[in-house]
Amino acid sequence: MDRRRPDGLVLSWQLTVSKSRVIPFLIDWGDSLHPARDAAPGLVLHDLRARHPDPATINLGLEALGVRMAVDTGPEALLPSLEGPRGSLDLTRLRG
Repeated sequence: MDRRRPDGLVLSWQLTVSKSRVIPFLIDWGDSLHPARDAAPGLVLHDLRARHPDPATINLGLEALGVRMAVDTGPEALLPSLEGPRGSLDLTRLRG
């Protein structure tokens, strides 16, 4: 995929694809400038957990991607813990 920014810079990337909502898609920016390099400061991801009815299957998919993330049993969900200019938001404690 690619897109041209308003300043003319072209960003190019590749994505992983998953049928599950809890296996995060990954972006490989290749030789392109990572957009976070010159983005306005904002949220920081402190923790990311997942919930799924079948954690063992999800863990196999995460392992294949080289991703380590806690996966609990329950309704499918990604649960981030974020910190930003207006404080913190911790969704990792939500119950399913």
